[in-house]
Amino acid sequence: MSHLESRKVHISEKYIDPSHFKDTLENAENLLKYAAEIGIEIDAQTRDSILEARSAFSTGWDENTAAHLLPALTRLAVRLKPITAESLKASRNGDSTNTGRRYWVIAIVLAVLIIPYSLASYVTSSISDSIRKDIVTANDLAVKLTTQTATPVLPLGLTRSDVVVELQTFASTIRSIDNRASQLNWFVLRKVKDPFEDLRPGVAKDPKKAQDLAA
Repeated sequence: MSHLESRKVHISEKYIDPSHFKDTLENAENLLKYAAEIGIEIDAQTRDSILEARSAFSTGWDENTAAHLLPALTRLAVRLKPITAESLKASRNGDSTNTGRRYWVIAIVLAVLIIPYSLASYVTSSISDSIRKDIVTANDLAVKLTTQTATPVLPLGLTRSDVVVELQTFASTIRSIDNRASQLNWFVLRKVKDPFEDLRPGVAKDPKKAQDLAA
């Protein structure tokens, strides 16, 4: 036998060595088993090619076995897409469980961050809307009271009692704006200085300063 013929035989033997197709055969078997478990019908040619390859793996491998196995694996992969042999291995090795746990941890962390932020945004938005409405009401009352008290004599049909009620409403609206502004300040960690801090009951530290501010 010539050197060239000997080399061809060597290459041929290496090609049909079953060990080179071990992973391919296992992948095909895993996909075939998965298809059976979930009820996907596989054609007889594909099934028989894989079963024959398993039988030949231990009894004797030939070129026809390899030639039939690869197309069978290709058909299986197309039939079961997007499931792959690698994804099945990862699932059986517990990688999917670990991945699921990581996703749960990420979801919990995001929930811890997002839920309080969403609640704070909702509350501050509601407070801001209330302040805007109160400001509109206070401005209307301020204009109305200015017009009514511009002269010593009240306008016709308006009594002193009506003016007092409007003044009380104006004062109540101003207090409401002040309280809500204080609530908003709490959400920004009191970063905005309260210009009337020394005038509030139980807060004034400098009586003289409080009197000056009141004056």
